[in-house]
Parts: sequence; structure tokens; C-alpha cells
Amino acid sequence: MKELLVLSIGILLLSFVIFLGVGFHKLTAYENTYSEDEYDLADEEDSVNAYVGGDAYNYIINASQATAYFILAGFSLISAIALAILKEIKVLLIRGSLKKVEPEPLDN
Repeated sequence: MKELLVLSIGILLLSFVIFLGVGFHKLTAYENTYSEDEYDLADEEDSVNAYVGGDAYNYIINASQATAYFILAGFSLISAIALAILKEIKVLLIRGSLKKVEPEPLDN
């Protein structure tokens, strides 16, 4: 069970790095060959993160997609941290280092 938690934490941290990288790529890498004056020499394979003819629309699309990737990266990181905390709590409970807290009765 411990190995499964460690593997899950590793996968979540790896997905955090990947989603963060893809998000920054969406924000920083942009090349629209159709926005230049050389329409005859433009090739669709030369465009990077370009979906429509207008630059402003492409920036809006890339910003929206980058935001989605950043949110996925954030959820991956938060999930990895939560699993690490749960793993440590489980280890402490097995060792007996944590004491169970008994609720006190309420007096009226």
C-alpha cells in the first residue's frame, strides 16, 4: 500500500510538471505565418499555436488553454501534497506516535 501511495504521488508530481510546461508553452510559443505579408510562402506546418487568422483571437485561445493547463497543474500538486500528508499520518498511526483524541462531553 505504501508503494502505491508513493507511486501515485510521483505520477501526480510528474503530471504537475508536464501540465505546467504545456501551459507556459501555450503562453510563450506563438507563430502565425498567415499574419505576415508572405501569404504565398506560408505553410500550415509552420504555424505554432495558431488556430484562426487573427492574432488577437489566437492570443485569447492560447490564454484560455494555458489557464486550463495551470488549473490542472494546481490540482495535481494539491492532490500530491494531500496524498503525502495522508501517507505520513498513516505512518505515524502505524508507529503509534499519534494518539487518538477522545472528544470531551459537553456539559449543559
